[in-house]
Amino acid sequence: MADTETPDGILHQLHHLMDDEFEWHGAVSIGRDTRIADLPGADSLGYLRVVIKAGEIFGVVLGSDELFDARTVGALCRLIDGKRRDAV
Repeated sequence: MADTETPDGILHQLHHLMDDEFEWHGAVSIGRDTRIADLPGADSLGYLRVVIKAGEIFGVVLGSDELFDARTVGALCRLIDGKRRDAV
């Protein structure tokens, strides 16, 4: 399991979740600048499932308005990290 306490750990865990959900089978790489809309095989329902799973793993609740504002994987990482910091 990836370290979920660091920004890189958040990115790694999100990549793992997306790889499983969108059935990339390790063939797709993502980075902080990857646009959510450009994720291969992703649709809104799949993205929602990833976000719900991420919320469970990271112990945060992500609002729908926030999710629509997160246009890149990096923005989603920052949102998760910020929510965790606010909870402390």
